[in-house]
Amino acid sequence: VSTQSTGKTMIRTVLSLLFLTFSLCCVNSSKMTDIDAIAKQFQELRAIKGHWSGGEQNPDTDNYNGKKHQLMKQLKEHYGKPGTAGVEIIKALGKPDDVRPNLYHEGHFVPLAPGPVIPAGAGNAPHSAQGSTYYLIYHWRAQHDYLWFKVNASTELVESSNWYHALE
Repeated sequence: VSTQSTGKTMIRTVLSLLFLTFSLCCVNSSKMTDIDAIAKQFQELRAIKGHWSGGEQNPDTDNYNGKKHQLMKQLKEHYGKPGTAGVEIIKALGKPDDVRPNLYHEGHFVPLAPGPVIPAGAGNAPHSAQGSTYYLIYHWRAQHDYLWFKVNASTELVESSNWYHALE
């Protein structure tokens, strides 16, 4: 089994546990803020398969400035600020569509280090280096257009966030 394959399995396991933990802690929360309502609407739309996910064309999920896109822009403004805890993003937006050491459109590899994705003592991470980052990726229109949060693996805090648009 390759270390890269093992790393991906560990990423999925950690994210599943984080998502489950925060889902359970929030079930009893009766007070909902505006950003909570926006996150809930996003998660509802996220479950709909639009054109880019192999479903039917849906203006709410597929159109530029459609409902899903607008909600994601608001979520980026709230959670994409440097210093935001990565776990808060997962708590609000749900399990990311992907967690990667680099973005889909980048040709280079950003190394991983022991941290929230690869726990200390879990063995050697491929190309590990202290202070590296990883990306929490949320698809708007599959891998075609997506929102990313760059998270420091050591501090687990957002360093930056932005959009990738294919601009076709």
